[in-house]
Amino acid sequence: MRKILFCFIAISFALKTYSANTDLFTYDKERINTDFKELSEIEKYTIENNYPSYVEVNRFKEINYCSSNLNPQNTLGLFPDKMDWGSFAWGFCCCPIGFFVVAINKDKDSIAKESYWTGVVVNVVLSAISNVARVFAYGI
Repeated sequence: MRKILFCFIAISFALKTYSANTDLFTYDKERINTDFKELSEIEKYTIENNYPSYVEVNRFKEINYCSSNLNPQNTLGLFPDKMDWGSFAWGFCCCPIGFFVVAINKDKDSIAKESYWTGVVVNVVLSAISNVARVFAYGI
């Protein structure tokens, strides 16, 4: 039984690694230059003013009309800025069916698909943590 389960998991991971989307490797050079220009202004301000607090940097941002996204709620960058919570739930709670409902659905936008994959990753990480805790607790 374990060999069959292992083969199923190995095949599913092999199929997930294939990607035919060419948009994954494109970027907008002008947007990147604009973002780095604003970040350079903020960096220059922080160095000149002996590393001010977050509130002072936000005040500088408002005065200079910078549009950099300094979001204290998402400091680690774990979740996307815009989240489709329905797609996240499909990925977190029922990822095999959610794969057909969200991931390969051509009607869903990139925010929904990114939210779905975020849910899948969170599910896998939490499952791994609980399995490791179970192994240490019960030795199973």
